[in-house]
Amino acid sequence: MKSEISYLLQKPRLQPWGPRSDGVAAEFLVVGVGKEAVQRSLSRWLEASDSVSTNGSTSNRPDRLLLLGFGGAVDPALACGDLVLSGRYHLDLDMPEGVGKDFFEPDSSMLEQAASAVSASGLAWRGVESLTVSRPVATGEEKAAIHRRHSVGPVSVGLINMEDYWVAEFAARADIPFLAVRAVIDTAGQAIPSYALGLQERRWNALASAATRPWQLPNLVRLASNLRVAQRSLRRFAEAFLQNPDRLDREETQQPVGTR
Repeated sequence: MKSEISYLLQKPRLQPWGPRSDGVAAEFLVVGVGKEAVQRSLSRWLEASDSVSTNGSTSNRPDRLLLLGFGGAVDPALACGDLVLSGRYHLDLDMPEGVGKDFFEPDSSMLEQAASAVSASGLAWRGVESLTVSRPVATGEEKAAIHRRHSVGPVSVGLINMEDYWVAEFAARADIPFLAVRAVIDTAGQAIPSYALGLQERRWNALASAATRPWQLPNLVRLASNLRVAQRSLRRFAEAFLQNPDRLDREETQQPVGTR
């Protein structure tokens, strides 16, 4: 989503770069929202990388994929701005998809590096599991139902989004280590009015719709405030993760940073 990457790129230390003195290169990519957008954008991106690798003297194929994005909490313990480092990426059982795997897991070394970066940045984080859904979940009642349905036995889903499973599936097929890091934007009990979905991209439409529903303005203001809090959390994490001089991989890398 553009609201994640635009805020990150306001910081000079997070501008896209080529190989630096420490041997690490990063590339930013907006992957879009949902399965089709993710598959389309990542496939084109990897084809372009492979084409450069074939025609150029050096390989441009990435060796790590980091997804940064917002998520909605279904676990009441999650607060706005909390970072989530999930150990599993599940797919909603109600989705009519032919799924080969019940879940995917992040790369262990990237997860370890992310946990160190979060600690260094002083941010609150949780290790709840992620659930990929097919549509925005807008009401507190729907979130509570998802939490009950997907918190059985050892599984405890705490965060929902529309991309983690699909990006993880793509990364597994391409044999690229993967990690998703999410910032909570709406809490478990917080409803999202339909006109506020895509707040950053269609802000004037949202404001115009809110003007006809003045009783919803406090909720819209709260969501706008949540957006800023979540953006700051992602930015602080990205700075710590990408600039960490003690990163695990010291060899020259091309590390793409995807945002939904």
